[in-house]
Amino acid sequence: MNKHTIVEGVIGGTIGAVAVAGWFLCIDVSMGQPFRTPALLGATVFEGLRDPTALHTTARLVLEYTVLHWVAFVAFGLAQLPRFLERSVASSGSYVTVE
Repeated sequence: MNKHTIVEGVIGGTIGAVAVAGWFLCIDVSMGQPFRTPALLGATVFEGLRDPTALHTTARLVLEYTVLHWVAFVAFGLAQLPRFLERSVASSGSYVTVE
């Protein structure tokens, strides 16, 4: 994988992560509980929270889960990008040289 492919995978993963995080932020804000979703997921993953009513939203939980969320999306972007590029070029019937 060359540097250009890595950069595109990171950018694609970051765009996906921001889109999903933005969607859940909108839902949380509309319910009057901003950052509840990442705090709840962070507390579940990192602290073993089992009762959502016991959640105390903290910046640490939100930040920890946000980092995990971003890393997962970037990893997915890096893993899927080469396959996407191969299918795009093969299905177009033409070959493109990127330098």
